[in-house]
Amino acid sequence: MANELFDVWVGDVRITDLSADDVLGDAEEGATVAYDPDTHTLRLDNADIESDGERYALYAGHYLAIGLTGTSTATLDDSTATKEPTYGTEGPGAAASPR
Repeated sequence: MANELFDVWVGDVRITDLSADDVLGDAEEGATVAYDPDTHTLRLDNADIESDGERYALYAGHYLAIGLTGTSTATLDDSTATKEPTYGTEGPGAAASPR
C-alpha cells in the first residue's frame, strides 16, 4: 500500500494516492472531492470546503483543472488575516474547468 503525496491541498487536507478518490471522506453524505493525478484534475461534486485559518481553500503547486458538478462552495474563514493576497486557487499555470 503506497502513500504518495500530491502537491494539492483542499483546505488543510493534503491529497495522497490513498485519499484521491474521496479526499474529504464525505462521499457517504452525497458530496465528493476527488483528484486525478494523471490529468491534474480536481473534481468537486456538491462539496462544501471550509478552510479555517488557511491561506487557501484550494491549492496546487502546478496546473490544476477543476471540474464542477452540482453546487460546491469554497470558503476561507478569514481571508483578511494575511498581508498577502488570498486566492481560492494558486499555482503555476492556470486553473480551468474541464468539460
